[in-house]
Amino acid sequence: MVECAPNFRDIITNLLGRTVVVDNIDNGIELSRKYQYGFRVVTTEGEVLNPGGSMTGGSQPSKTSSLLSRNRIIKELDERIQVLSAKLQEIEEACRNKVSDINRVENELRLLQKERQDMELTVLREEQRILSVKNSIEELKSKQDMLSAEKKELLKNIETIDGEILLERKRIDEIEQDIENLKATIEERQEKRKKNRPKGMLSMQT
Repeated sequence: MVECAPNFRDIITNLLGRTVVVDNIDNGIELSRKYQYGFRVVTTEGEVLNPGGSMTGGSQPSKTSSLLSRNRIIKELDERIQVLSAKLQEIEEACRNKVSDINRVENELRLLQKERQDMELTVLREEQRILSVKNSIEELKSKQDMLSAEKKELLKNIETIDGEILLERKRIDEIEQDIENLKATIEERQEKRKKNRPKGMLSMQT
């Protein structure tokens, strides 16, 4: 639609390279919205939709066309505002849910931390109890070993005493036997003396 001398083609391409020409403003608005207002749209009546959504009038202004275009733009903006408001509400609701989830997780984390601390205290107490029991067992074992040694020593002493008692009993038996033998010898000698005395001595004594 644009003709120029070859030596001006690069300049024209640079100026109009991202410009689209449409027959009316309605088609221009639809095309700009479809491609997210990424390039300039120009109508045959000279109206311009710039990148980003702004619009300027053409060389043959039409009040009706401008009013309709503005109403359409306002309607589209209202629709976009509603969509964005809905998205904002969804985002806010999602944020509230996330905050609620974060608070719930933090509460659960605090409970878990408290449970962990309680368990650590319980484990520490049980370890102290186990250590105390082990110490008591070691003490009892030491006492048992000492008593076992004392028992062995007492048994050894008892055996020694029993041996000494047997020896003493044997000595007593020997002494008693010696006494019995002495008594028998004395009686025997007395009998012999009686027999060997003269008769006169016997009458005198009587």
